[in-house]
Amino acid sequence: RVEASVLDTVVAISARHVELTGLRITGAAPTQLTKRYEVPSGGDWAIGRVGAVFVEDAEGIHLTDNVFDAVGGNAVVLSRHAAGCRVTGNRIAFPGDSGVALIGVSEMADGTRDTFPRDNVVARNWVHDIGTFGKQVACYFQAVAGRNTVADNVCYNGPRAGLNFNDGFLGGNVVEGNLIANMVRETSDHGPFNSWDRVPYMTRHTDGRLRTVPMRTSVRRNFIVNGYNGVWALDHDDGSSYYNDTSNVLVYGGCKNYRGDNKNCGPGNVILFPGIGSRSSGSHACQTNDSLGNKNNSYIGNKCVTQDGVFYSFNSDSLDPAQIPTTRNNRFYSPGAKFEYHGKGLAELQALGIDSGSSVAEMPSIQEMMAMAQAALGFSP
Repeated sequence: RVEASVLDTVVAISARHVELTGLRITGAAPTQLTKRYEVPSGGDWAIGRVGAVFVEDAEGIHLTDNVFDAVGGNAVVLSRHAAGCRVTGNRIAFPGDSGVALIGVSEMADGTRDTFPRDNVVARNWVHDIGTFGKQVACYFQAVAGRNTVADNVCYNGPRAGLNFNDGFLGGNVVEGNLIANMVRETSDHGPFNSWDRVPYMTRHTDGRLRTVPMRTSVRRNFIVNGYNGVWALDHDDGSSYYNDTSNVLVYGGCKNYRGDNKNCGPGNVILFPGIGSRSSGSHACQTNDSLGNKNNSYIGNKCVTQDGVFYSFNSDSLDPAQIPTTRNNRFYSPGAKFEYHGKGLAELQALGIDSGSSVAEMPSIQEMMAMAQAALGFSP
């Protein structure tokens, strides 16, 4: 006897105030090669608007303490108008595609209609071994959505990003307290956290005003291990703007800015061993900046440990402070307290008005690095 899955959605909800708790959901059919995948916005990714639990045009839906066991496509999708929903405490193991996906729609660049996921919470979920079939997948994916909170999730083992923001759209998101590791295992040119922002949208901010730039998204107190083929731990790509990256612990990768503005790496990040030559992150140090000029981008108040004393990988070789990100009040560590930027030491840069208030020191011990990480994440020693 052979049994095959034929349903790609087990539960579909279009209602208010429904709660699913303590269920084991499995047997959903794979969606690869069977469903039309759409490009929801200006990022690289296409995604199927289908999930084992599919929530669309709904409010106040709670998905709590469920197990999603090897569903064939996305485990949870919040589509179009989905507001005030909570996806919390679930285990999502071996999904065919992504873990949780929030996907809205817009009228071209007009994002003023309430047809996008907003004010939702995705928290305390255990998501692992994603992308059994699909490879352009994430533990958490968001496109044409805003003001959502992604907090205290554990995400590991996947072919591409752990968290992916396909556009800036409304912004105003909070990404906090997540543990991400073992991502980018089957692809490249990416990071465990990835964002794009190639398309401007007209959206209504919380103050009621219409804007063509997003509200700031906060990425804070996350522990991210950039393994396998990942290049940057925080990969803000292709115009990503209005991000504050603070008090994160980033291992084997640093912060990246590519053709975006109004981004702050710091204060409070602890960055350990980025840019190791034998790894995919080789030559990409604590802060990578692939933009020309400086449009309110900064690397301020961080601690970074490298093996070679190279802490910046900037596209511009300029020594004009106006042409590179604003840098100051950082603490650098390397063997022999070495610091090198285009042939100059830290004191020489400071004489030019770069990295004022920063210092460089000998390599810290393992215990000292652990204490730095604990302090950044708010843990007691």
